Amino acid sequence: IIFQPEIRNALEQLGKKQIVTSHRSLTMDEREKIRQLIDTLNDASKAYYNGMDERMSNFEWDEMFDELRKLEEKTGIIYDDSPTHTTGAEEDDEGRQNHEYPALSLAKTKQVEELIKWAGGRTVNLSWKLDGLTLVLTYDNGMPSKILTRGNGISGTNITYMKNVIGQIPGKISYKGHLVVRGEAAISYTDFDYINEVLDDEKYANPRNLASGTLSLDKSNLDKDARTVAVRHTPHRTRGK
Repeated sequence: IIFQPEIRNALEQLGKKQIVTSHRSLTMDEREKIRQLIDTLNDASKAYYNGMDERMSNFEWDEMFDELRKLEEKTGIIYDDSPTHTTGAEEDDEGRQNHEYPALSLAKTKQVEELIKWAGGRTVNLSWKLDGLTLVLTYDNGMPSKILTRGNGISGTNITYMKNVIGQIPGKISYKGHLVVRGEAAISYTDFDYINEVLDDEKYANPRNLASGTLSLDKSNLDKDARTVAVRHTPHRTRGK
């Protein structure tokens, strides 16, 4: 399908840019459904990543996400703001640095067979999903040299100044080479409930937002904030080495 110039311009003016790779005839219901799913999912993600009340459960989000992905594969339509091709990320660009390796999203599956196929006969470790804030640690000469948040997967916020106050980040390792490792800064629901009770400032909607808010505390007042991070008990759990 090749759009005429006037049609393409109209789409761009509406802010609904799309890439069309399919040659099949599409119904307006399919287009509207795709647009509806994108808007609903993006609204839920915005609320989730910015500390607002949750719009839906993780299960409901995954169900709608899977429906959107199937419709995109069926129709060939992918809007530029589709959550299947974007990541939830911090909006503040201050202190951003590029990742040495892209911090991409992990694939999802609900089928045991798919997991077995992915493992390819290798031994794998399973754990409960940690709903926190992805961090990317860099070690040089056995010492942590940089800590970045995931951000948009290409660049993240540099929070290296918090390396001494985030629980379970080793201050020294035996390996002396260059090492990049991804992990998750997470707060348990038990700790989340307790911390929300004792916090004097605004309450948080979920543990992920509390972890994110804790790690975005102001560098200029580090002494006070460092104690706050320690009190909030934000451990970092690595996913690889």
